[in-house]
Amino acid sequence: MNKAMFVIVRDDLKTVGLKAAQGAHALAQHLIDYPNTQWKNNTLIFLKTENIYTLYNIVDFLELKNKKYSTFYEPDLNNELTAIAVYSERDNKFKKLKLL
Repeated sequence: MNKAMFVIVRDDLKTVGLKAAQGAHALAQHLIDYPNTQWKNNTLIFLKTENIYTLYNIVDFLELKNKKYSTFYEPDLNNELTAIAVYSERDNKFKKLKLL
């Protein structure tokens, strides 16, 4: 099965630029957390989720599946969770999300 780097960002953030920055932070954190990842800057998919609660639901799902993922908490937004990154096969959970 083909793997991809999925970056999932909250859609309730104010601007596209802020969403992109949060996703980039999550991706960078993933590369720091897992320096031996097999992802080599190939398939990268940015997805969006409705808000912080649906993002936490995805985190719970990833925990249950024992997936290696990284989170980003934005200091300028009261350290709220804003994005996650996971290198994974395409999962049905991700099919429900729309492209950012």
